[in-house]
Amino acid sequence: MKFQLFVLTSLLAVGILFSCIQNPASPENVAYYFNSFEAPKDTTDWQGISFDMFINEPGPNGGRKSLFIGCGCFQPAASINLRECTENSEFKISFWAKIKENNLSGSILLSVMDRENKLDEIAINVVGNDWTFYQSDKSIFCAAGNFLRIEMMIGGIKAVSMNVDLLKIEVIK
Repeated sequence: MKFQLFVLTSLLAVGILFSCIQNPASPENVAYYFNSFEAPKDTTDWQGISFDMFINEPGPNGGRKSLFIGCGCFQPAASINLRECTENSEFKISFWAKIKENNLSGSILLSVMDRENKLDEIAINVVGNDWTFYQSDKSIFCAAGNFLRIEMMIGGIKAVSMNVDLLKIEVIK
């Protein structure tokens, strides 16, 4: 019995070690912020978003829900200030999105802010009625002490709405 337990424990340890060697964690990109818009907690710290805006129309591999957001004149339609950058870092943004109305568009912005000003931003224009994966081509630099802000711009003169899912901000190492 002791020998069987020893063999089983040894096989388990070798299996764990082998899986770590074969599938090491990628040190290149680390998730800094992620939101799949599934639960009430996913609205925490957002301005302009409530849980009743999460609908049963997820993006590819997006769980069960996505954010359905529309707006008129007030911009941004939604925004969130993320935590302060504790060290100098580069960031990229990615998400799945689609527009509900033909021939119209929306935008999602990732900005670097100090306490008073927007210092830099990445703006991605969302177009089309089919789920599309969007990812920034360039990265954005955030110095220690500054913070990141995500803004969603949708609508204006005409009412427009979009779905957003799997919103991710990654630290680029």
